[in-house]
Amino acid sequence: VGELHVELDRRDPGDVGLYGAPRALRTSQLTPPYLDETARGAGLVAEAARAHGARLLVVVIPVRSQVLDPKAKRLLRAVPALAGDVDMDRASRGLVPRLEAATGAGRVVDLLPILRASPDPADWGERDAHFSPLGHQKWFESIREPVRELLGAD
Repeated sequence: VGELHVELDRRDPGDVGLYGAPRALRTSQLTPPYLDETARGAGLVAEAARAHGARLLVVVIPVRSQVLDPKAKRLLRAVPALAGDVDMDRASRGLVPRLEAATGAGRVVDLLPILRASPDPADWGERDAHFSPLGHQKWFESIREPVRELLGAD
């Protein structure tokens, strides 16, 4: 894993990928109006679900650097121009409470604190920032109980 992590650092030292720093990390992009509209959209989905007798589970999935670089040291070393515009916890602090309020009886699971509790580069793929099988397993384990609760299962 150490050799793999070093190789990823060389190819994408700031973990920003092809499209740059994700919106979820940038205070200039994850603005209150953006957060409000995102939550409003989730609220509309929750209303539609309730109208059809369905239950809603919203899972907030962090980007890899939020988990593996929580203080943004690696990101800011690679892209110093982002100093002052990076907040690795903005989605958890700003979006999650809005989603909880907007979805009402739905459930919201924020994977950021769960994944940070045991950060592991092996949770993500070797060639991209998507979950690996191990990351998918952690995701599944994190939503098992909320899904059971929503379904009324024992």
